[in-house]
Formats: sequence, C-alpha cells, structure tokens
Amino acid sequence: MSKEAPSWSFSSLPDDIILNVLARVPRRYQPILSCVSKKLRSLVRSSELQITRSLRGKGDRFYVGFKKA
Repeated sequence: MSKEAPSWSFSSLPDDIILNVLARVPRRYQPILSCVSKKLRSLVRSSELQITRSLRGKGDRFYVGFKKA
C-alpha cells in the first residue's frame, strides 16, 4: 500500500501567510500575480498587502529631487 501525499493549494493557506509571501515579491510582478486567481488579485489590490510591505520595510518609497536655483 502506498500513501499518497495530501493535496493542498496555495489558496488554502491563511491570508496572513499569503500576504507575507506576496510582500516579499517585487512590486513589478504584482500585475502578473493578480492574473493567477481572484483571491490573489484581491490580496494584491488590498491595503493589507501595503501594510505588510511597509512593516517589512518594503513600503513605497517617495523620492524628491531638488534643483539649485
């Protein structure tokens, strides 16, 4: 008798774990990730992802350039 490995999917993970994984993915891949599933699309667009990224130190950066007058 052989035992089969239990099947699972990424979507079966709790949202906080998925958000933690998504926060590690570079922002340029978010449009691609949002095409994978409806759940990922909603998480990529969520404010929770932005909060998770900022807590990891990966939040949006704002650059300002100054020109000497």
